[in-house]
Amino acid sequence: MTYSHNATRPVLWALLFLLFPFMAFSQVPDSLSRRLDAARPSAARVDALNAIAWELRHNEPELALDYAAQAQHLADSLAYEEGQGWAYRNTGVIEYILGNYAEAITANLNGLRIFERLENPEGIASSYNNIGVVHWQLGNLDKAQQYFKDALEASATPERAATTNANLGLICSERGDYAGALRYTRLAYEQYSGLGDLLGASTSLNNIGWIYELQKQYDNALREYRRSLEIREKLGDKRRIASVCLSIGSIMRQTRRFEEALESFSRALSLSQGIGDRKQVEEAFEGLSRTYADMRNFEQAYHHHLKSAEVKDSLLDESKARELAKVEASYKLEQAEREVELLKRTNELQSTIAWATAGVLLLVIVFSVISFFGYRSKSRIAKKLQATQKQLIVQGKLASLGQLTAGIAHEIRNPLNFIKNFSEVSKELLEELEQEKDDPEKFHQVYKELMQAVEKIHEHGNRADAIVSGMMLHARSSSEERQSADVNALLGYVLELAAHGTKAMHCSMKPEFATELDPALPAINVVPQDLSQVFLNIINNAIDAVSERCQKNPDDEFAPRISVSTRLSNRSVTIRIRDNGGGIPESVRTRIFEPFYTTKETGKGTGLGLSITYDIIVQKYEGSLDVLSEENEYTEFVITLPVG
Repeated sequence: MTYSHNATRPVLWALLFLLFPFMAFSQVPDSLSRRLDAARPSAARVDALNAIAWELRHNEPELALDYAAQAQHLADSLAYEEGQGWAYRNTGVIEYILGNYAEAITANLNGLRIFERLENPEGIASSYNNIGVVHWQLGNLDKAQQYFKDALEASATPERAATTNANLGLICSERGDYAGALRYTRLAYEQYSGLGDLLGASTSLNNIGWIYELQKQYDNALREYRRSLEIREKLGDKRRIASVCLSIGSIMRQTRRFEEALESFSRALSLSQGIGDRKQVEEAFEGLSRTYADMRNFEQAYHHHLKSAEVKDSLLDESKARELAKVEASYKLEQAEREVELLKRTNELQSTIAWATAGVLLLVIVFSVISFFGYRSKSRIAKKLQATQKQLIVQGKLASLGQLTAGIAHEIRNPLNFIKNFSEVSKELLEELEQEKDDPEKFHQVYKELMQAVEKIHEHGNRADAIVSGMMLHARSSSEERQSADVNALLGYVLELAAHGTKAMHCSMKPEFATELDPALPAINVVPQDLSQVFLNIINNAIDAVSERCQKNPDDEFAPRISVSTRLSNRSVTIRIRDNGGGIPESVRTRIFEPFYTTKETGKGTGLGLSITYDIIVQKYEGSLDVLSEENEYTEFVITLPVG
């Protein structure tokens, strides 16, 4: 297929979570309702709540999440660990369905800790499988494959064997090994069918269709998709019906049956919005966008692409990417710390034995032997302790690297997608332009559409360039040569540049720049380009803030104003940059210096400016950077740099 195969991933998700045979999805069965009504606050009631949460996860995930929370709290109050573990497992599956990946990882790791304590192989396998699914969805194939293998090692039941074969088929598909993918997935289909698991069988059929689609065998793919849809219609599983509609819509679009494609994508969108599955909502919008683009309805194509990008940002923005890395790194660190604690206790025990033995004169020979072996053991423990502590440091660094990498991938994906999409459109328009050269009116119309596409490519190319430039600034070496610099002069230069930039503001009044610069300010030893970058970042943000407030209140008597002041205090230079824009909400004030965190609209800003500013002031020059703000009143950045 011509657009990202991620669009078909939702049709495969539940396959990787299956731990039980087929269950109907249309409503809570009477047997479960009676079971819940009859159970007093006990382990039996926890099990009933968990069973209902699992039953509702596809058609009513929000309600299912509530049942899982009830099960978790009741199990906690009863100290019923197994029930609590399954409640966490259910929560992880439902959060994944809702597109909350960090929460899904957290819940599954909480369940995994409990199952490991209880030595419950089925629970361990389920947790591994669910964590692997999140990594697979994010494109971390090696990690996903390892979790799937760990799941099979933990529990080798017939259901687990079927799931593992299906998983291996997915990994092969991702890597382009279509023969291997078909082999594993057909085996999974046979195993699910033998178990009477209709949901697993339908998902295997859908996976086979996806493999055919990747090979552009559209007739074969459509046949398997329709077989899968027939089963899912009988099951009444809205989420799975939506996912196969996405797949069928993809085939219809690629075979230029556009009206049928729009119908399938629209049905998928309606069902996915109804149950709150944001991932499938994003893919339905993108499918509609591409279909409209193929139909040359570029206004609708662009509208739906923006909708898709908006939902994609909510699925895995930079804060969630960082949280995802932190959660998994925290679990690994916790395991390593337990090992360190065990080594320390062993060390203390051996020391105690040595001191006690020393006091027993009648056991001098025994003491000598124990001391000899104790010394060797302590040396080994000390070395292992040092190695484990180093591992903790490495894990922390890897977590930080993972956060930055996830942020970069997330931020640069949108402009690259725009460039790719409009490049394809431009190619088709050029071909049409050649065909219409003898018809001036049509030629002019196609030429106009081509210019619009090229302008969009240029716009988003600049966006990607800005992100890369910001990343290079963020990662640059601090080895530049320092020199004496006049802070007031640097501020004057930056303010002059910024004043020119306000000419493009969509505001009736241009901002007033007010300065109060201390003439007795001493020169400081810095890299001048660093401070220019800092001042420019903050002043540009100030201009954006007053411009945004002006646009929101066009009839208000708002007078935009940006004030800059400097002074010498306690052997430090203090620079204050204040604007009377909309202010920064308290809820985000503590996060504005994080890499890739931005409160601006999609496509505006890279989220790196204030992060770079913080690194320069605090990390490089050992100064301080504080922000004061009141909503709808002002924002003030206070920079303090040491003198000498």
